[in-house]
Amino acid sequence: MYLAVKVSFEMQKESVNSALASLGFTRYESEVYNALVELGEATARDISNHCPVPREKIYYVLRRMERQGLVRLVNKNPIRYIALPPKRTLQGKLDRMRDQVSRIENAVGILEERYTRGKVKIERKTMNFWEISQNPGNTLTEVLESCRESLKGLMTVESSVELVERHYGLLKKLYKNDVRMRFCAPLRDLNVRALGMLSNVADIEVIPTGGPEFSIFVADDEAGFIQGVGAGGAMHFIEPGVASLASSVIGMARGDSLRFEDILTLLSQGEDPWVITSGLGKGAFFDLVSRAYSSLTVQMANGGDPGVASWMGHALLRELESVVRIAGLPLEQAVERIAAIGSMVGDYSAKVSFDESSKVLTFEVGDDLGLVGEAVEAGVTFPPDMWSLMIQEAIKAKGLREEITTIVYDKALGFWSFLKKFGPDGQPAAA
Repeated sequence: MYLAVKVSFEMQKESVNSALASLGFTRYESEVYNALVELGEATARDISNHCPVPREKIYYVLRRMERQGLVRLVNKNPIRYIALPPKRTLQGKLDRMRDQVSRIENAVGILEERYTRGKVKIERKTMNFWEISQNPGNTLTEVLESCRESLKGLMTVESSVELVERHYGLLKKLYKNDVRMRFCAPLRDLNVRALGMLSNVADIEVIPTGGPEFSIFVADDEAGFIQGVGAGGAMHFIEPGVASLASSVIGMARGDSLRFEDILTLLSQGEDPWVITSGLGKGAFFDLVSRAYSSLTVQMANGGDPGVASWMGHALLRELESVVRIAGLPLEQAVERIAAIGSMVGDYSAKVSFDESSKVLTFEVGDDLGLVGEAVEAGVTFPPDMWSLMIQEAIKAKGLREEITTIVYDKALGFWSFLKKFGPDGQPAAA
């Protein structure tokens, strides 16, 4: 029994010494600290008798440990030492070790990511140009997992639902890794929810009635996946030339597409988006008009007559109302409708909102080309676009006038925010 207890004690002590060594203790420091923890308070002689450290080394070790804040001298006649509480004294060492482990784990993660990318490149170079897959779901998973920069897709209604059911978690991971994703698909009752979920991680565009009879996915412009409706198999390819051809097919399908967000806005208001785009004649003409208006707005603000731009906006709004119902809507809906239509027919990119209670209109818009900045320097107080002006004219038509404008520019993001506070004008604007 005694022998078993002694063996257990020695094993425990060795385990403690090993742990202390991991924290940076020397062998002698571990023995002395162990001894003081057990003795509570002791002289150098007591410590030497209790551990295998030579007596001539004891004082040197104790002085070094005292400087490290591990032990403390409590009585000088005779000299005695105590060990300071382990949790308090060793916490700093533990924190530094945890920090080192965290940095090592982060480095391992970075290396693993690089290794995976290198492995994917090797696999793509060594695999055949194409192969027929008898397990399409698993093949699509492989394509998605290999994606590092961009992913685009043309989907049937059924494949858009399946993409969410089987791969949404993976798509969320790609989104967090800054993979740019864009999908287009028909819109039916069956896949409204699926497209709504996909819009959280990707740009979604709705293509006209009919839709494709196959689905295509292209990853990083060099690998992809094609599957027909109801087919048991699918084709997996790894070849930039084929990927370019598949991307062209997707691009052609997107030619008459509408943004999913705009579709939902108009559907919720009881409108048919395809009828609206047909009536307005979606095409380059609206982009041309918008650019011409932007130029005119800057010229009028810079030494010209700003009222001309407002008059033009009012005239444009009246023409828009001849095609789409605007005048009778609550202001929030009217603003949303004009912005959604502008996005569909003229590539209007500003995010717009109007708070009915506070009477605050907000425009948020990027400025990759610096055009907004030039307009602001010239004195323009809103995004220089005919759709932005029509939105303001629709608000003024309700008897409100602009009181305060606040313009904020985020230099890091190249992003402009225009906040406009409106108040009562005293009388409604003329119809």
